Amino acid sequence: AGLLGSAAFSKWYDKCRYHFFRITVLGVAVVLLLLYPVSINHYLLVLLCAIWGIFVTAFNVVGQAELLRTTTMSTSAVAMSIYSGIYNLGIGSGSYLGGLICTHASIAYIGLGGGAIVLLSFIYCAFFLIPAMRHQQVEAEK
Repeated sequence: AGLLGSAAFSKWYDKCRYHFFRITVLGVAVVLLLLYPVSINHYLLVLLCAIWGIFVTAFNVVGQAELLRTTTMSTSAVAMSIYSGIYNLGIGSGSYLGGLICTHASIAYIGLGGGAIVLLSFIYCAFFLIPAMRHQQVEAEK
Protein backbone atom coordinates (compact mmCIF):
# COMPACT_ATOMS: atom_id res chain seq x y z
CA ALA A 1 0.00 0.00 0.00
CA GLY A 2 2.85 2.36 0.83
CA LEU A 3 4.44 1.74 -2.55
CA LEU A 4 1.14 2.58 -4.26
CA GLY A 5 0.90 5.81 -2.25
CA SER A 6 4.43 6.74 -3.29
CA ALA A 7 3.69 5.89 -6.92
CA ALA A 8 0.54 8.04 -6.86
CA PHE A 9 2.59 10.89 -5.41
CA SER A 10 5.24 10.63 -8.12
CA LYS A 11 2.60 10.52 -10.86
CA TRP A 12 0.19 13.27 -9.75
CA TYR A 13 1.81 15.56 -7.18
CA ASP A 14 3.64 17.85 -9.61
CA LYS A 15 0.66 17.98 -11.98
CA CYS A 16 -1.92 18.97 -9.36
CA ARG A 17 -0.06 19.75 -6.16
CA TYR A 18 -2.85 21.37 -4.13
CA HIS A 19 -5.58 18.97 -5.23
CA PHE A 20 -3.34 16.02 -4.41
CA PHE A 21 -2.68 17.46 -0.96
CA ARG A 22 -6.41 17.91 -0.33
CA ILE A 23 -7.21 14.42 -1.61
CA THR A 24 -4.66 12.77 0.70
CA VAL A 25 -6.06 14.51 3.79
CA LEU A 26 -9.67 13.85 2.81
CA GLY A 27 -8.80 10.24 1.95
CA VAL A 28 -7.39 9.61 5.43
CA ALA A 29 -10.51 11.16 6.99
CA VAL A 30 -12.90 9.08 4.89
CA VAL A 31 -11.03 5.85 5.58
CA LEU A 32 -11.08 6.47 9.33
CA LEU A 33 -14.77 7.33 9.27
CA LEU A 34 -15.48 4.10 7.36
CA LEU A 35 -13.64 1.81 9.80
CA TYR A 36 -16.69 1.19 11.98
CA PRO A 37 -19.28 0.60 9.23
CA VAL A 38 -16.91 -1.62 7.21
CA SER A 39 -15.86 -3.67 10.24
CA ILE A 40 -18.77 -6.07 9.68
CA ASN A 41 -16.85 -7.62 6.76
CA HIS A 42 -13.25 -8.76 7.27
CA TYR A 43 -12.39 -8.62 3.57
CA LEU A 44 -13.65 -5.06 3.20
CA LEU A 45 -11.79 -4.10 6.36
CA VAL A 46 -8.50 -5.44 4.98
CA LEU A 47 -9.12 -3.57 1.72
CA LEU A 48 -9.92 -0.39 3.65
CA CYS A 49 -6.69 -0.73 5.65
CA ALA A 50 -4.74 -1.05 2.40
CA ILE A 51 -6.40 2.10 1.07
CA TRP A 52 -5.58 3.78 4.38
CA GLY A 53 -1.92 2.86 3.85
CA ILE A 54 -1.98 4.41 0.38
CA PHE A 55 -3.40 7.71 1.64
CA VAL A 56 -1.19 7.91 4.74
CA THR A 57 1.97 7.27 2.74
CA ALA A 58 0.98 9.82 0.10
CA PHE A 59 0.20 12.37 2.83
CA ASN A 60 3.57 11.81 4.48
CA VAL A 61 5.43 12.26 1.19
CA VAL A 62 3.41 15.41 0.39
CA GLY A 63 4.41 16.83 3.75
CA GLN A 64 8.07 16.11 3.08
CA ALA A 65 7.90 17.58 -0.43
CA GLU A 66 6.22 20.76 0.78
CA LEU A 67 8.78 21.12 3.53
CA LEU A 68 11.65 20.75 1.07
CA ARG A 69 10.02 23.37 -1.21
CA THR A 70 10.14 25.94 1.56
CA THR A 71 13.62 25.32 2.94
CA THR A 72 17.09 25.96 1.64
CA MET A 73 19.68 23.28 1.14
CA SER A 74 21.49 24.34 4.31
CA THR A 75 18.35 24.12 6.49
CA SER A 76 16.63 21.10 4.96
CA ALA A 77 18.24 18.52 7.25
CA VAL A 78 17.13 20.38 10.37
CA ALA A 79 13.67 20.97 8.90
CA MET A 80 13.27 17.27 8.06
CA SER A 81 14.31 16.33 11.60
CA ILE A 82 11.70 18.68 13.02
CA TYR A 83 9.09 17.32 10.58
CA SER A 84 9.90 13.77 11.64
CA GLY A 85 9.52 14.71 15.28
CA ILE A 86 6.19 16.45 14.65
CA TYR A 87 4.94 13.49 12.60
CA ASN A 88 5.85 11.10 15.42
CA LEU A 89 4.24 13.44 17.95
CA GLY A 90 1.07 13.13 15.88
CA ILE A 91 1.30 9.35 15.99
CA GLY A 92 1.79 9.40 19.76
CA SER A 93 -1.02 11.91 20.30
CA GLY A 94 -3.33 9.79 18.15
CA SER A 95 -2.48 6.75 20.25
CA TYR A 96 -3.20 8.69 23.42
CA LEU A 97 -6.54 9.98 22.12
CA GLY A 98 -7.41 6.50 20.86
CA GLY A 99 -6.70 5.16 24.32
CA LEU A 100 -9.02 7.75 25.82
CA ILE A 101 -11.76 6.77 23.37
CA CYS A 102 -11.29 3.08 24.26
CA THR A 103 -11.37 3.84 27.98
CA HIS A 104 -14.34 6.18 28.01
CA ALA A 105 -16.41 4.93 25.05
CA SER A 106 -15.50 1.85 23.01
CA ILE A 107 -12.79 0.64 20.67
CA ALA A 108 -15.46 0.68 17.97
CA TYR A 109 -15.36 4.49 17.96
CA ILE A 110 -11.63 5.00 17.39
CA GLY A 111 -12.09 5.53 13.66
CA LEU A 112 -14.87 8.04 14.26
CA GLY A 113 -12.71 10.01 16.69
CA GLY A 114 -9.69 9.97 14.38
CA GLY A 115 -11.83 10.71 11.35
CA ALA A 116 -13.36 13.74 13.07
CA ILE A 117 -9.90 15.12 13.86
CA VAL A 118 -8.66 14.56 10.30
CA LEU A 119 -11.87 16.06 8.90
CA LEU A 120 -11.14 19.21 10.91
CA SER A 121 -7.61 19.09 9.51
CA PHE A 122 -9.03 18.83 6.00
CA ILE A 123 -11.18 21.93 6.58
CA TYR A 124 -8.11 23.79 7.84
CA CYS A 125 -6.05 22.66 4.83
CA ALA A 126 -8.74 23.47 2.27
CA PHE A 127 -9.69 26.90 3.59
CA PHE A 128 -6.54 28.24 5.26
CA LEU A 129 -3.32 26.32 4.58
CA ILE A 130 -3.61 25.74 0.83
CA PRO A 131 -4.76 29.31 0.08
CA ALA A 132 -1.77 30.56 2.11
CA MET A 133 0.54 28.24 0.16
CA ARG A 134 -0.88 29.55 -3.14
CA HIS A 135 -0.43 33.15 -1.97
CA GLN A 136 3.16 32.43 -0.96
CA GLN A 137 3.83 30.86 -4.36
CA VAL A 138 2.39 33.89 -6.19
CA GLU A 139 4.50 36.25 -4.08
CA ALA A 140 7.63 34.19 -4.72
CA GLU A 141 7.03 34.30 -8.47
CA LYS A 142 6.87 38.12 -8.49
